[in-house]
Amino acid sequence: MKRFFAVSILIMLLALPGVSMADEPASGTIVGQVVNGSEDGGSVVDLDVTLFTFVDRQLAEEGTLSTTDSDGKFRFSDLATDTAHAYRVLVRYQGVEYPSEPIVFPTGETDRPVGVTVFETTTSEEAVKVALAHTIIKFEEDVIVMTEVFQFINEGDRTFIGSGVPLAHEERSILTFSLPPGSTNVDAPMGLIQVDDMTLVDVMPFIPGNRQVVYSYSLPRPDLSEYVFSLQVGYPTDKLDVMIQGEGIEAASDQLTTGQSMGDVEFIRLTGQQLSRGEILEIRLSGLSKGSGTTVYSIGSTIAAVVILIIIVYLLRRKRTHRVVVEVDDIEAQKRQLMQEIAMLDDAFAEGKIAENVYQYERSEKKAQLMRLLQRANEGTPDG
Repeated sequence: MKRFFAVSILIMLLALPGVSMADEPASGTIVGQVVNGSEDGGSVVDLDVTLFTFVDRQLAEEGTLSTTDSDGKFRFSDLATDTAHAYRVLVRYQGVEYPSEPIVFPTGETDRPVGVTVFETTTSEEAVKVALAHTIIKFEEDVIVMTEVFQFINEGDRTFIGSGVPLAHEERSILTFSLPPGSTNVDAPMGLIQVDDMTLVDVMPFIPGNRQVVYSYSLPRPDLSEYVFSLQVGYPTDKLDVMIQGEGIEAASDQLTTGQSMGDVEFIRLTGQQLSRGEILEIRLSGLSKGSGTTVYSIGSTIAAVVILIIIVYLLRRKRTHRVVVEVDDIEAQKRQLMQEIAMLDDAFAEGKIAENVYQYERSEKKAQLMRLLQRANEGTPDG
């Protein structure tokens, strides 16, 4: 579970505003309330609560411990309230860590409330499905570059902790993704682990709400003019878009329908809906001449741009057709999602996978979206 906390800390750091010189500290108090979001959920009495302190966006200390009282409440006192300080609480319940939103003290205030919702756990993945998936297929000179983008949703009121055999360090495989034989150059950000040549796993417990998973890999390009490409559906999927790019390439499928391209880049787009786990989708490709690829640089930049476009379109156009049993704040979920996407961009840029101009543009766009979400949350306006 340490991996889950590490991601929580990363999200916390991304959420913190830039600060300059620290103001005079004051005596601040955080008063929190833990609630159980599961129907017929257990007690939230005597739960361990840890307060983490950040100074100028750096973790300042190991953490201050407390426990919840008979009403599920907790309190931390004598806290600095200047603009350099920020806080986050972490509640542990049934082996899962539930972080709060970042906590800062507005100027002149010394009391901040915080709420943390915990959930019962389940090993059943009945409530887990893919709301939207994209498979991006790009043809290079000698390889096929595959990028998979999934928007998962846990529609239940319990945290899914996986049903498989525990991996190393007692971590469980929560979500599992199969790679085709011959896959190389596997890039699995956002906490995915490659356990063998053909398997990626996500080990973070899946709290009710949304989760994004993105990874990419390469396959040998067949020395054929025609080729049948097979995709296996890993999870029940509401909608799948397969986007294929390559000069002169044509594609058709009996199970998928042809759709319109997204953005300025020309793709062949095939779409399927209400797909079942284990379903095999076959795509017939033709026109696979060796000259139909693009350069490595343009492939990386285009994939990054298209993935980001997909994410933005999904967040902005997502309709509330799925109602979670517990009330989950949609704006808060989008804030967490955007912060994860910023982290993914930072990692990709640090590893030299996207150009600086693409990185700066996309990061500024996401920060602007995040600011609009924060403003909307403060105004109490509905999600549009």
